[in-house]
Amino acid sequence: MRKEIGKALDADYFFSPRAHEMQCKKGEMGEGIIQRWLDDRNISYCTEAEIRAHGDGKTPDFVLSDPICIEDHMVRWIESKALFGDELEHKHYAKKQFGEYANIFGEGMVVYWYGYLEDLPSEGEGYLVKDHSFFEEYKEQTDELFNYLVYW
Repeated sequence: MRKEIGKALDADYFFSPRAHEMQCKKGEMGEGIIQRWLDDRNISYCTEAEIRAHGDGKTPDFVLSDPICIEDHMVRWIESKALFGDELEHKHYAKKQFGEYANIFGEGMVVYWYGYLEDLPSEGEGYLVKDHSFFEEYKEQTDELFNYLVYW
């Protein structure tokens, strides 16, 4: 039985502990690209970990000290998602996170690193949606993210 469970876990690319660990690493890589983008522009921010250390509850990955203008939006927070933004995922996160962030912090930006459906609702929701192409100057880092453990 132990051997069969081990084989099942080795073959599970989505829900196994190893798959979860890989997804967390991809999330960290995406956040690292955003952090570098912010640092390269001398944009001051607090990370999710820094905000949580002060006891605050819901928080995006980055809260900017001062808003920055991106496509006529005054962005005050950025949330990184190392996944593809389809309708189901977006609806889940819009309700669970993005809407609350917009209510607490103001306008923000969501980054779906693996792309997103063009017709995802975001206009008037308090955030804009971007993908890896917004960070095209960091091609080497985005390639690392996309190719991270492609083969198990």
